[in-house]
Amino acid sequence: MTRSRCGTRRPVPGQAGRVLARRARPWHGTAMDQNSSKASRAGGAILAFSIIAGAIGGNHYGQPSLGTLIGTALGIAIATALYLNDRFRG
Repeated sequence: MTRSRCGTRRPVPGQAGRVLARRARPWHGTAMDQNSSKASRAGGAILAFSIIAGAIGGNHYGQPSLGTLIGTALGIAIATALYLNDRFRG
């Protein structure tokens, strides 16, 4: 490589087609593996839906903040129960 007048690098004439390095394997070539034979359940969607449902229910009664807190607590309880169930199931 040589430097141009503005300081950027440019290939040396006659070496434009050389490959500098090759990858051992592409990152998208392997499939994801599951460690256990039983798939686990995630509680993130349940937590999100319970927060939204709590806010909507709280808004109906004129207390959206309280509804959001109750929905969050209920969602955390359900997500924890799912986590513990998955943990002791397999």
